[in-house]
Amino acid sequence: MFSAGLDAPGEGGLPLRQAMLDHFRASGLAEVVGTALPDNVRMLALARASGFEVTRDDDVVRLRLVLRPETAQGHEAPGPA
Repeated sequence: MFSAGLDAPGEGGLPLRQAMLDHFRASGLAEVVGTALPDNVRMLALARASGFEVTRDDDVVRLRLVLRPETAQGHEAPGPA
């Protein structure tokens, strides 16, 4: 789990996002999941711009980005052709 807060909202989101995703990929992480409040439009825009799947679940928005499809939960590795 991680949380990121910035003193000046809207500043640094893109470099921070890229650094985190690069680190997660290099670490072999299969997927990134999180939640956001529905009215947090900046976070939702950043998540969508980063390729996250964004789904609404009652009063929370679920975020999911598959980094390694072959090992991500709910994904199966392709079988022989």
